[in-house]
Amino acid sequence: MLSRRAFLAAGAAYALPAQAMPARMVTQPTNQVPPGWREFLASMPSDPANGATPGDPALAFSPAMWRDLIDAHREINSSIAWTLIYGWRKRGPHNEGNCTTATMEKRTRLIAMGYAWSALRPTRCAIPDQDAAHTEHCVLTVCTDRGDFILDNVDQVIRPWHEYRYWWHGRLAASGRAWETILNVNA
Repeated sequence: MLSRRAFLAAGAAYALPAQAMPARMVTQPTNQVPPGWREFLASMPSDPANGATPGDPALAFSPAMWRDLIDAHREINSSIAWTLIYGWRKRGPHNEGNCTTATMEKRTRLIAMGYAWSALRPTRCAIPDQDAAHTEHCVLTVCTDRGDFILDNVDQVIRPWHEYRYWWHGRLAASGRAWETILNVNA
């Protein structure tokens, strides 16, 4: 196990979280599946949520993992031409995509790098707007042994989930088929 000094030095270039790691989201099983999720899985037969055995529900936090998260997050965020088209979607012919496009591409990239897909969970939330018409949003929650972190296409920095002032709805369960309701909905 790395000493605290070695751990921080190894990740200094990648801005490891400076404060104590956050708690995990509190969840409970639900029967509510987001609109489009089943259709998305049907369009992506190779996605592990289509029947693969779940791995560890939380990744072991390390400087190398943190660098991989940051690299995938920044590269995908900068490569998509953002559009406000709603729904679970793949990239369009001109690299256009939305928050679900970014979420699923980050998840796919991290799975290909060997990270447990059951710890990489698409998460639904709402962004409070000034006009009270809360914008539906999707982010990737990365569950680690030191807390849950959010990869969000509207933020280049990876943050603990509780630093976002989003209204949390639900996320994919570690099983890959069911979803779970997030109980601490407004951090």
